[in-house]
Amino acid sequence: MASLSSAQQQQQQQQRHAIVIPGEADETDDDEEAEEDDDELFDSAHGGEAARRPPALRRADSEPADGDSSSAPRRQQSVLHRKLRETVAALGADAQAFGARQCQTLGKDLQQVSHNVADTQRTLQDTLYRARSIAEVVYRIESQLGTVLSTVQLFPELKLADYPGIEKSASQQSS
Repeated sequence: MASLSSAQQQQQQQQRHAIVIPGEADETDDDEEAEEDDDELFDSAHGGEAARRPPALRRADSEPADGDSSSAPRRQQSVLHRKLRETVAALGADAQAFGARQCQTLGKDLQQVSHNVADTQRTLQDTLYRARSIAEVVYRIESQLGTVLSTVQLFPELKLADYPGIEKSASQQSS
């Protein structure tokens, strides 16, 4: 045991004093391998382009540990980084799916509105055509009625001389 390197001794101390959080993965030496696998998964999930990674993840990967040149802090953060990458990838996929669904829904709504506008235009044109037809019919009826009224007398001319009894009865009533 005296021949253990300082890195191995430090690792054993971390394992003895490790804090276990329920639902969290325990930290092991496999974290470095898992981190490399996560990088490959992230790159493959995002078109294989490491440049498309979120800026926060690129900074976290490129920044050295705070004054400590050992890989212990890096290993401690790798599980959290992996979970963060998974969460970001899942959120990105969900946001993209949500956007696609919204676009499809809005496209269908736009088609329905366009169809309703076309129907409304046809109805309006039909209504205007019928209103013009009715106006023409009313104008014709009015002109024909004017012609009939000008040729027909509503009250015939009464000549009192033709009715001799009416003059006598009218003069008797006045006296």
